Amino acid sequence: MAKYLTSKLAFTSKFVLLCAVSAAILADTPKPLAFEVASIKPSRNPVGPNTFDIPPGDQRFSATNSSLKLLIMIAYDVSDRQVSGGPGWVNSDGWDIEAKAEHPASRQQIQEMLQSLLAERFNLAFRRETKEVPVYVLTAENYRGQLRENTSGGELRVSRGSKGQMVFENAPISQVTWFLSVRLRSDVEDKTGLTGKYDFEIAPMPTGPENADRDPNSSVFMPPGSDGPAVFATLVNEQLGLKLTATKGPVELLVIDHAEKPSAN
Repeated sequence: MAKYLTSKLAFTSKFVLLCAVSAAILADTPKPLAFEVASIKPSRNPVGPNTFDIPPGDQRFSATNSSLKLLIMIAYDVSDRQVSGGPGWVNSDGWDIEAKAEHPASRQQIQEMLQSLLAERFNLAFRRETKEVPVYVLTAENYRGQLRENTSGGELRVSRGSKGQMVFENAPISQVTWFLSVRLRSDVEDKTGLTGKYDFEIAPMPTGPENADRDPNSSVFMPPGSDGPAVFATLVNEQLGLKLTATKGPVELLVIDHAEKPSAN
């Protein structure tokens, strides 16, 4: 009997210790960042442009007529071609989102909150795969200093100018490659060696009757046909002094395994 009680006490002690260790691990695990409040509704203007806004150092995120695919691209800093799978509405249906954080947050923190929102409200689940695909490489060959270095120490800000141009303030080169990857629908690798933060503008491509179609995910006009990326690469060289070269390379892909339309707020 004494031996039985000793064994039982030893088992109980181990169980209590295991519970204590598990509780300590859970206590030390940081909770995913999340918005304090968020509203998601089907777009009020499904044929209108899609826009999003992350004001620097602010507490909010807003998006208009943005597809779930575009929201994933924003949340995870990936290009159009890096997101695949899921039901057809992932690309076609637009959503209006208004979300607010509890405290002022950085752009990266807002992106992490958006990741939590997509998982919670869209029940988004995906897996990561690596695949050899066509990519672009951004280099600084013959760079002549067209980018104006910003030493203010402020946060990144991206806005649209009065003539349709995209205006970047205090932006690292990683923001340039993300912008280009969205417009080119291909991954863009940074091999410029430029490590500062810069102010610059990227003007829309010239338009006319022969290229009136526009990329629905972009404020930049892309001429139809295979020469569109080549024309865009020329403008990047003229405006930013950087060079885009087409090649192939391994790229991480986000493959959607599951997504659901969010319920009404």
